[in-house]
Amino acid sequence: MMIVSLSLLNTGCSKHPTKPDYHISPTISIVYPYQCTVFKRGQDINIIVDVKVISEDQSNQIEKVNYYLNGAYCGNITVWPYSAQFHANHTGTWKIMAQAVGKNGLSANSDTLTVIVQNGSSNEPPVEPGNLSPMLNSHVYVNRPVLRWGGYDQNSDCLTYDVYLSKNHVPGLTDMISEHQRQNYMILPDTLQSNYEQGYERYYWRVVAHDVEYEQTSQVNYFDYHPGHLSPELITVEGGTFTMGERPPVIYYDTQLHNVRLSSFQIGKYEVSNAEYGFVMGVNYPYGKDSSPATEVSWYDAVYYCNALSLNSGLEPCYDLTDIENIKCNFQANGYRLPTEAEWEYAARERNDYSLTYSGSNDIETVAWYYYNSGHYSHEVGSKEPNSLGIYDMSGNAYEWCWDYYKDMYYAECNLSGTVTNPTGPISGETRTIRGGDYNTSEFGCRIYARGRTYPSEQYGFRICRSIIR
Repeated sequence: MMIVSLSLLNTGCSKHPTKPDYHISPTISIVYPYQCTVFKRGQDINIIVDVKVISEDQSNQIEKVNYYLNGAYCGNITVWPYSAQFHANHTGTWKIMAQAVGKNGLSANSDTLTVIVQNGSSNEPPVEPGNLSPMLNSHVYVNRPVLRWGGYDQNSDCLTYDVYLSKNHVPGLTDMISEHQRQNYMILPDTLQSNYEQGYERYYWRVVAHDVEYEQTSQVNYFDYHPGHLSPELITVEGGTFTMGERPPVIYYDTQLHNVRLSSFQIGKYEVSNAEYGFVMGVNYPYGKDSSPATEVSWYDAVYYCNALSLNSGLEPCYDLTDIENIKCNFQANGYRLPTEAEWEYAARERNDYSLTYSGSNDIETVAWYYYNSGHYSHEVGSKEPNSLGIYDMSGNAYEWCWDYYKDMYYAECNLSGTVTNPTGPISGETRTIRGGDYNTSEFGCRIYARGRTYPSEQYGFRICRSIIR
C-alpha cells in the first residue's frame, strides 16, 4: 500500500478576511518542482505554489489548498504560503495537483505536475527511438509531411527529442530542426514545398532521445518527397434537433434516449482509405488494398492525420497536441477533425429517420459489409449503397473512431439536462468511442445506435469531419 506523507512548509501566520468578495475565483499554479523533475526514493519533494485572488488583500480570501497525488486526495494546507512536502517513499511516476478553495466556495485547480521518483541505482539510457514514419525509402506526397517515432525510457524518465533533417545527405549536427521537444512527432515546415524543384527530393532524418543523463540516436531514415494535395469528399449535414439513443422495446443502460441539438457540419462521404492515409502520413500502408478503409489506426494516429491534412489544405488545425495525455479540440477551427458521437449518429440516421436499423436501410445486406457477407476482411470503401445523405459505410466495413470519451451513464446525464447542444462527450475517461461495426461484426453491432468503446491505443478505422464556421 502506498503511504504519502504530506506536511506543511513555512507555515507563517493565518490571516482573516474582513470583507471577502464572493464573486472572485482564486488562481493557483505549481511553481516548483518543474515538470518531469527526477527525484530519488527517500527524498522530500517540496511543492511551492502561487495562489492569487484579485482583491486588495489577496491572501485573506483563500480558505485552504487541497493536494492530490495520482488523482487521490492527500490532505490540505490552511495557512499561507500553502506550500507542502511529499516524502518520495516509492518509485514511479507521480502526478501532483493542487486545488485552491476560496472562502466564498469557489475553487480552481492547478495544472497537473508530473515528477519521476527513481531508486538510488544508476540511470539507464533511453531505448533507441524506433517505428520511424515515414518509413525507410517511402514516398511522401503531401506538402507538409509528418515525422513520427516511438520512444521509451527504462527508468520511466520524461524524454525529450532533437530532430535532424537534411536534403540529399545524412544529417549532421548542423541539421537540427527541433531541439528538446516533448512530442514524439513533428509536422515539417512549409519551406520544404517552397524549396521544391521538379521530380522528387530525397530527405534524410533521424531523432535523438534524451533523458536526464543520457541520449540515444535512432537509425537514419530517408523518404522521397513529391508534394501534392488531397481533397477529400465531404457531405454537408444540415443542423437540427434529434433524439439520440436506442428506442423501445429494448434500451440498454448506455443508450438511453435524449434530445440533442446540432449545428451544421460536414462529414466524410467515405471512410478514410489506405491510400489517403498513406498519402498524408507518408507510410507505405501494408494492411489491405489502397481502396479499403485504413483499419490499423489508433485514435492518436487519427487526430495526427486530421491535423496534418488541415495544414496541407491551408486550414487551421483543430487539435492541440502539446500534451498527448490531454489532447484538446478547438471545434471553432475550420480544419479537419473526428466527428463527435452525436454528429456521427445524426449523420448515420440521416438526420432524424428513426425507422432505420442500419444506416441507409433495414436490410443490412444492401448497406454493410459485416460478419455474414464480408468473408472476414474489409472491402473497397463505398462499394455498398449509401444512406439518403450520400454517406457510405456507416454500418459495417470498419469501426470508426469518434472524438468522445466513453462513459456508461453519459446519455442518462444528458437526458437529465434536457436538450443538449453540440455535446462533445464526457470531459475525461480511459476509453474512446467507436461506432458503426465492421466486417467482422454481427448485425447487432452494426445498428445505428450501437456503441463501442476501446483504448485510444487500439487500432480501428475513421472518417473525417469539419465544423461549418459561419
